[in-house]
Formats: sequence, structure tokens, C-alpha cells
Amino acid sequence: MSASLPAGTPSVAAPWIVVRGNVLTVLGIVAGCLLLLAPTARSLHAEWTDFTRLTYTHGYLIAAVSLLALLRAALHFDRPAPDWRLALLLVPAGLGWLVACRAGIELLHQLALAPILFIAVAAAFGLANTRRAWFGFAYLYFATSIWDVLVGPLQKLTVAAVHLMLSATSIPVHVSGTELNIPEGTFGVDPGCSGLHFLIVALSLAVLCGELQRDSPKLRLLQLAIAVALALVSNWIRVYTVVVAGHLTDMQHYLVRVDHYYFGWGVFAVAIVFFFWITSRLPAAPLPPAPPPGAPPRARVLVTGAALSLGLLALGPAYGLLRPLQPAPPRIGPPLALLAGWSGPAAYAGEWDPLYPHSDRAQRGVYQRAGRVVAAFAAEYDIQLQGKELVGYGNSLFNGLGQTADQGIVAVDTRWRRVATNAGESIIAWRLRVGAHSYTRGLTSQLGYALGSLAGPQRSRVSAALAPCEPDCNAALESARQLVDDLDKAQGGAP
Repeated sequence: MSASLPAGTPSVAAPWIVVRGNVLTVLGIVAGCLLLLAPTARSLHAEWTDFTRLTYTHGYLIAAVSLLALLRAALHFDRPAPDWRLALLLVPAGLGWLVACRAGIELLHQLALAPILFIAVAAAFGLANTRRAWFGFAYLYFATSIWDVLVGPLQKLTVAAVHLMLSATSIPVHVSGTELNIPEGTFGVDPGCSGLHFLIVALSLAVLCGELQRDSPKLRLLQLAIAVALALVSNWIRVYTVVVAGHLTDMQHYLVRVDHYYFGWGVFAVAIVFFFWITSRLPAAPLPPAPPPGAPPRARVLVTGAALSLGLLALGPAYGLLRPLQPAPPRIGPPLALLAGWSGPAAYAGEWDPLYPHSDRAQRGVYQRAGRVVAAFAAEYDIQLQGKELVGYGNSLFNGLGQTADQGIVAVDTRWRRVATNAGESIIAWRLRVGAHSYTRGLTSQLGYALGSLAGPQRSRVSAALAPCEPDCNAALESARQLVDDLDKAQGGAP
């Protein structure tokens, strides 16, 4: 006895073909993208394994959830077909990623990873299919340092909330910036105490809960609001408890002397249990039916789509390998040169001490002209790398100075700011130069370096001058600007 299926009916083996074909192809594309964009993968790994800062140590768990969500969506891809129009976008995407890497803007090329992955998958499977997998790409942002912008506001909010709690419980406290001062000692609410890690984890759990239950947008927003509230309150309770422990034990409690990190996670765990209890009691709409598995793909189509995506994306990184970063030829002479019309440079012994620890050359000095004394500083980079940048963390042009709000741009390409010194008010003027181009903003200078490096070596430098406001700040600004101009001309306008 035998039976046959009606014409056009997929065989029972079709779902397994879909699983094997779509899933393996998606895995191949993701792995290929991570290999091609290896600097981004390495930078994320460094953040996710930074057990000193700890803020993003949940990163690998987020990445695993993102991948599982993407593979889950791939089960329902229907009749995948490569999209040449989307595939062509991978060429500028790869070049843009290369520029972000060479500019040393780590956050920028990290944020570009999810869109690049989306375009690569869409180029292989089609946009309609890939839109079903949007959650897997978007969820990855919970593992990037874009959330660092919230550190400052969260610190201030924590200080204000704990101050209110301490005052309400009759504990004397004085606030100074981000410090809570009680009679027994001082507690600093540093970035690690801002509660950022708790907030990110709470948001990621709320978003995942809403997605798994396929809740309505309104219900998802409510879940997010509850998660934010519980994350903030749990952190405030943590900080408040530590301060109270210090108050009651004259700063001798374990939470004060040794560690309160795991205590904080214990409080947060209670808050998360409470979150799931609350959300389980919210009225939920009936779950919509899951989409059926897609039609089985053709192996040749999958291979063609994956090869097309990875091949076009590889053009950007390949160009970077063909035109690697090269240092500019070392300059002859010190950064501060002899200038016509100025005497100097003489040794400088003031409080102004700019920090450019990774520059190839740096020098401070004092110039004089027509009775006016102006301090100068210059730093040069023959090559910029990640962590060795003209504009980057650890660099400071204002070290040793007190800053005020007055600032602006003069002569198109020179920035200035009024600052406080031991002798009174002064004007500091500075200019950034990369190759033959000058810049007033750090971001544009770094992008300018990256674009210029695609053609050849680029020397980068900062020239700065500090003039006292004598007889007034307008005269100081003119002297500082003129010295910056003369330094720039002496250093040359080309690499």
C-alpha cells in the first residue's frame, strides 16, 4: 500500500533542510563578518572581559542571545534570494568601518557592527526575510559602551536620591559634587556606583521578556519603565545601606572596609525577582501564532548570497591591508622652533602642563615679543594608532589650568578659551593639524587623519599658546593666536 503527497506539498524533510541551510549560512556570515572586522571583535572582547571596570561583562551573554534570536528568525526565512542592491552597500560600509578604525573612534566602529551584519544577512537572504530578525541585531547594542553617556546623570541622580534618603532618616550628610560626607567619613559615588550596569541588565531582561512573549508595544514600554525604576531604586538602596553601615560602625563595617560589589548584585537580584512577579500579573494579550517554517532554500542560492555578502564587505578591510598605516618621516628639530619676531623658546616652569603621553615629540617653552610673555606647547604624532591618538582618552591640553565657560573660534581654524592660572586669568589658543589641513574639533581631526591615511602617511600635531590677560583678554587672545600661527608655519603645513 502506498500514498503520495499532492503536487506542491513540501516533504516532511523540508523543515530540516530549512534549519540546516539557513542556520549554517547565517552562522557562516556572522563568523565571516567577525573575522573581517577583527579589530571590532577584539575591542568588544576587551570590554566584555574587563573585570576591573565590570560594566560590560555581560557582553558575551548578550551576544549569545542575539545570535540565538537571529537563528530563531532564520528558521522562518522564506524563499531566500540574494539582493544585489543591498550587497553593494557593503562596499561603502566596509570602507566606513576602516575609516572609523583608523580614526581611533572605537565606539563608532563598534556601533557599525550590527548594521553591517544586518546588511550582510539581507544581501544573502533578502530584506523581507532579514527584517524578521531585527531583534537579534538590535539586542547587540546592550553590549556596547554607548550607555556610558548615562554615567554622569546617573551619578548625580544617585547622589540626590541617597542624600534625600539619609536626610529622611536623620543622618547628617553634606553633598560635595559626587561625594556624600557624613561625620564618620566620606563616600564617593564614582562611576562604578552610578548603577549603570544594573540599568543595562534590567533593560536587556525587560526587552528580552517582551520579545519572547511577543507582547504589544504598549506592554513592552510598561515593562521597560518598571525595569528602569527597579534598577535605579535597587542601586540607591545599595549605596544608602553602605553609607548607613559606615555611620553605625564608624566606617568599620565589611561593606565599607572590604567590598560591597556582590551585596549590590544581591539587592539587584531581589529587584529582578520582583520585576518578574509584577510583569507576570500584567494583563497580556494572547500570543499570536508563530509563523510557519519557510520554504526550503536551494543550496546554490545560499552559497551565492553568503559569498556575495562577505566578498563585497571584504573590500574595505582588504584595502586597509594593501595600504597599511605608515609613519610620516621623522621631523628634524624640536616641536617648538625659533620664530622670527619672537625671542625663545626658553624653559617654562609654570603650572600649565599639557598631557599627551603617547606623542612622538612634545615640548613646552616661553616666547617673548614686545614685552609680552607667552607660553607655548606643541606635540606631534608621526603615526596614530588605537590608544595613540592626537585626540583621545588620557590627553589634556588644560592640565594644571582652571577652565571657565568663555570660549570660541578665531581666524577660522584656531580655538580659544579663557582659563584661570595662579597669576590670574589667561587665554589659551590652540590648533589641530593633520597633514596639510587644520581643524578646530577633535572628531573631525580624527576622521581627517583616517581619510588621509588611506592615501599615505599623515603627521598630526597640536600647537597651543597661553597668554595672560594683560592689559586685557583681547590683547592676550591676539598674542596667543599669533604665536599659534607662527608655530604652525614653522612646523610646516605638509607632512
